[in-house]
Amino acid sequence: MQIRVKTIMKRNCLRVTILCLAAMSLAILSSGMTACSLVSTSTPATKLLSIALAPASPSDLAVDTSMKFFAYGTFSDGTITNISSQVTWASDNTGIASIDINGLATGVAVGIANITANMSGINSPTVTLPVILAVAIPTTTTPGPTLISIAITQPATLSINLVLSATKTQQFKAVGTYSDGSTSVITTLVTWVSSQSNIASISSAGYATGITAGTTQITATMPGITSNVVTIYVTAN
Repeated sequence: MQIRVKTIMKRNCLRVTILCLAAMSLAILSSGMTACSLVSTSTPATKLLSIALAPASPSDLAVDTSMKFFAYGTFSDGTITNISSQVTWASDNTGIASIDINGLATGVAVGIANITANMSGINSPTVTLPVILAVAIPTTTTPGPTLISIAITQPATLSINLVLSATKTQQFKAVGTYSDGSTSVITTLVTWVSSQSNIASISSAGYATGITAGTTQITATMPGITSNVVTIYVTAN
């Protein structure tokens, strides 16, 4: 009788153990299915769909000058982002125009280069970049006509009398002739000279004044050019 009771107890313990193992297996399986379910339903990462470059139609780039390009990526979630620093920039003719990792293109020689950007296997449309010679900026202006001669045209005679007791002054006038054939009154621009300033002096405005009896010669000068000579006779009566 005791042997039978022990046998029955062993069978009951075995059944309990089997039930416990089954319950544990079911719990583990359920957790695994839940984990798999979580992985399979997570939101996928956004994907780059296309790349656009700006400017899309650049103006002519002069040799030895630079132009900045920008790259904009369109992603699967509808966003558009500046990806200029992430793309790989390329020029199909670096002898015409080069482009660095930041999208700065520099003109090297006259011609045409095609610019592109690439990222994650996506290529941008090709942008054509014309390179031209720089426009020369004049550093000096065209010089005007040059003075070629000076003539004292007043008084009309080459020799005049300047009487001390009556008219003590005489107005002189200087006219310049230029390389283009034009003439101009330059009385106040020239330097007036009296060969004997103790006989008669002459002011910067061309007024001669008698000082004492005698003879002196009047000329008008500018750098490198001297006028004709006019003689002044100063008398005391």
